[in-house]
Amino acid sequence: MNLRSLLLLVLLCTGFVSAQSGGGSGVVSGSAGAFFSGPRKLQGLPYSADVITENTRVLADGNRIHQEMHGKQFRDSEGRTRSETEFPLMPSQATPFQHISIDDPVQGIFINLDPRTKTATIRHFSLPATQANRTNVLSGRLVQRKQPATAEGAESRDRVHSEDLGTMEIEGFSTHGTKHIRTIPAGKIGNEQPITNVDEVWVSPVLKIVLLEKHDDPQSGQRIMKLTNIQTNEPDPSLFQIPSDYTVKDDEAQK
Repeated sequence: MNLRSLLLLVLLCTGFVSAQSGGGSGVVSGSAGAFFSGPRKLQGLPYSADVITENTRVLADGNRIHQEMHGKQFRDSEGRTRSETEFPLMPSQATPFQHISIDDPVQGIFINLDPRTKTATIRHFSLPATQANRTNVLSGRLVQRKQPATAEGAESRDRVHSEDLGTMEIEGFSTHGTKHIRTIPAGKIGNEQPITNVDEVWVSPVLKIVLLEKHDDPQSGQRIMKLTNIQTNEPDPSLFQIPSDYTVKDDEAQK
């Protein structure tokens, strides 16, 4: 896996952070830890958890590629969130690459922390507009966009439907599961036969977060993201602040 792929994967893994900013409501699907959007909906729901992401791909010759990443997630009683993801060492790296992001809906800022350079980059966002944009990005692979109602469009349109999986206990919390099945018709991307992707999303109504997600894709393999060691006490407030020894780059100040 190259650096570009790693960065793309981390956006999926940490999608829960970006999804929460704004005043909307509803569940943002697409990654373990995603939760009901809208900071007012998330007040008084602190938690911390470990995150395990497993990617498995079986090649045509039977060879199996398995990669595992670990991280942490935090949310305080004000709806601030922090996501940490550490990637496996690559041949060109002396130390593991770590991605840390903080989403602060109280101040309306999103912070990226780079531990290697001790740099913090701040982005400001408009809550209503940002919510709409981020929700579309995160849930895009689970939600079918409308296409023109033409005969040709209908033939090439992906078929998507959902199934209710009922309830299941995960890490001591009751969750409700939904299966999303997306079928790419034959010929759309040069495929001779239809391709079916399957997603399972298990949401905790109490914590308002996704505790488990499974994604099966014949092209890229299987990805499982799950939360473990879930604690509901208030996280350390310093986790949502920029360390004093970091250099700060503010995108608004540079305009």
